[in-house]
Amino acid sequence: MAYLFGLLHYHYARTLVKELGEKKGEDLIRKAIKAFAIDRGQRMRRKALALGLKPAITNLKEVNDLPSYTFSREEKEKTICPLADAWQEKGELGQVLGLIYCNINDPWKNKSFDEKADLWRYIKNRNLGDSFCDAVNVEYLE
Repeated sequence: MAYLFGLLHYHYARTLVKELGEKKGEDLIRKAIKAFAIDRGQRMRRKALALGLKPAITNLKEVNDLPSYTFSREEKEKTICPLADAWQEKGELGQVLGLIYCNINDPWKNKSFDEKADLWRYIKNRNLGDSFCDAVNVEYLE
C-alpha cells in the first residue's frame, strides 16, 4: 500500500507541476502535504492522549498510523522505503517530488504530534540517491 501511495503522490504532484508550472505546482504540493502531515500528527496525538500516553516523540511509535515494518533501517546504512522505491522508478522527477513529500510530511507530522519536536529536513535521503535517510534540525523554511 505504501508503494501505491507513493505512485499516487507522484501522479498528483506531477500533474500539478505540469498544469501550474514548477514554482506554483511545487508550492501547492507543499501546502497540501503540510495539511496532510498536520492532520496525521493531530490524529495520532489524540490517540496517544486517549491511551493515556504523553504526546512525546518517544511515544509516536505506539500510535503510528503505519505498520512499523513499512519503513525500516535494515542495516545502519540502508533504509527500506516503498515510497522511495516508487519514486525512484519514475526517475529524477519522481525523486524530486518524493523529496518534497518527505521534507514536509515527516517533520510536520512529528511537530503536530509533539509540539516540542524540532522541524528538520533530510540531509541524506533515498530520493537524493543515498542508501539511507538521515535528518538534521534546521530553521525550517517553507
